[in-house]
Amino acid sequence: MSLRYTEITRTGEKTLPLKAQTGNVLSPETSREDFEPNFVYFYDEFNSFFRAEDLPFQAGERAELTGMSVEVIDVDGEGQPTQVLFRFDVSLDDPSLSWLQWNWKKGGFGSYSTFEVPAVGEKTYIQGPF
Repeated sequence: MSLRYTEITRTGEKTLPLKAQTGNVLSPETSREDFEPNFVYFYDEFNSFFRAEDLPFQAGERAELTGMSVEVIDVDGEGQPTQVLFRFDVSLDDPSLSWLQWNWKKGGFGSYSTFEVPAVGEKTYIQGPF
């Protein structure tokens, strides 16, 4: 099995959908032979602390936050999001926004590195932990 990737496509000046290429956007791939549990695995295992298992995500569900919103576009059979859409109040190029991604290979446990937001109509892929 290969590593999990998330597709990020900039569909507009203020919109950024994320789509899991396999599985969902919240869970690590645990079926690989070289799988070793880390903090992402434990987050997934204890996910019910953050959201009850009997409250699956639904397509169309939205969370409104200051300066942005997130909408669940699609879910898997367990009610976990496979595609989400981020909408911002400002352009993704606005200097008030800082874009970072977790670099799984940097340092012992990984660390943040700069993320280049794609241009409108372009896409990129980010690697998951497994």
